[in-house]
Amino acid sequence: RFQSPIRGMIEDGSAVAGDTCANCGKQGSSTEMQVCSNSHVSCANCLMSCPVCKALICLKCSLVACATCKQTVCAKCSYRCGACGQTACARHAGPCSVCQQGRCLDCLVDCAKCGQRACVEHVKKVRFQDGREAYACTACVQQAVAARK
Repeated sequence: RFQSPIRGMIEDGSAVAGDTCANCGKQGSSTEMQVCSNSHVSCANCLMSCPVCKALICLKCSLVACATCKQTVCAKCSYRCGACGQTACARHAGPCSVCQQGRCLDCLVDCAKCGQRACVEHVKKVRFQDGREAYACTACVQQAVAARK
């Protein structure tokens, strides 16, 4: 009787023999199959490397496409914008300098005073002494108001 080596686990925790791809069902020897970072046994056609963290991921893993660059990344390297709900990769998202909430780049504005990124809820349009208008984060606006007093 033939027994395949155990090479991975599926989502329900049960063991998977190492000769069948959990994604497409392709049969292969245990040396042809690999285990992704989430313990799914996969063939070479169903595997990829996350472009951000370089983890080995398969088609069965939770994969997310960045709304900005359309690149597919693993769930650990994706962020859902708290303002608009879009999903972004780590290169196209970041925290607001005021509230520290994660936002996509479309929902962050560079403060004209300090250069930090702030979410649209924490920026105000201001007029500088030279007459130009720009956006400043609420922290810089508060500092300017306090300095005038």
